[in-house]
Amino acid sequence: MVAHVLVTLLALAGLATTFMVWTGRWRHLAMSVIAPNWTWTVLPSMALILLTYSLHPLVGDAVGYVALPFAMWSVAMAFSDPGWYGPRWWRELDQEGEPMALEAPDNAYMYAAMGPGLGDEGSLPRAERMMAGATPAARIRGTLVTNRFGRPSALQKPGVVEGEFLLYPRGIVFAASRTEDKMRRRAVVERLPGERILRVERLPRGTREGGGRSFRNLGTLVSSTLRIVADSDSWIVETVHGRRLLADLERLYGVHVAEDEALAAAGPSQPTPPRA
Repeated sequence: MVAHVLVTLLALAGLATTFMVWTGRWRHLAMSVIAPNWTWTVLPSMALILLTYSLHPLVGDAVGYVALPFAMWSVAMAFSDPGWYGPRWWRELDQEGEPMALEAPDNAYMYAAMGPGLGDEGSLPRAERMMAGATPAARIRGTLVTNRFGRPSALQKPGVVEGEFLLYPRGIVFAASRTEDKMRRRAVVERLPGERILRVERLPRGTREGGGRSFRNLGTLVSSTLRIVADSDSWIVETVHGRRLLADLERLYGVHVAEDEALAAAGPSQPTPPRA
């Protein structure tokens, strides 16, 4: 009984997805360069087959008489892909003039695997040039939590940029990863001068700009979320190397963790006056 209920829910979810794509609400699912029509051909076919199984104890073979012929017809449409079949918005779309939509997951993975990188104009080379080729005292992989750089593809999560924190005696430089560079098609480099860093705050896991919380993936559960506060700016950082980052911040810049629980639960810090 439980299995039939779960299969029914799965089938209804598939039909609902087809409806959302057909009506233009979820267009990104139809932007695949591999199989753009799967949401209105293969997906409803599979949903109807699942319904045939789940409803069989109640109505017998009645659903199958309707569902199976339609499923076969839909699969035929998937392979033949006639120009007259599909949502109106899709049929009116200039397929040849549209760039590859990176909000479609399979497009994004394909581009990440095969697309060109930024080379010497990437984030890491720029960060190294910014610091005149000096060797960083520490390199820590992590995520810069910020909404300023958007979400250019399905590979990115909203409000974060993945990359590497380069700790120099003169300050911290964040450089986005090569994959981020490739998908964003631009370098992301941020610098926080060491002499302006005032303190570090522990935040609840998954804290985002504005004080809300979200989990970009399972890695958030095992990561530390910290706010590095400077006199005119602050960074929210998420990393699995939290202890190492805290130790390096204390060693290089003499800052300590603000253990006040009220600070940890608070929203973004206001700029702190410069040191005397």
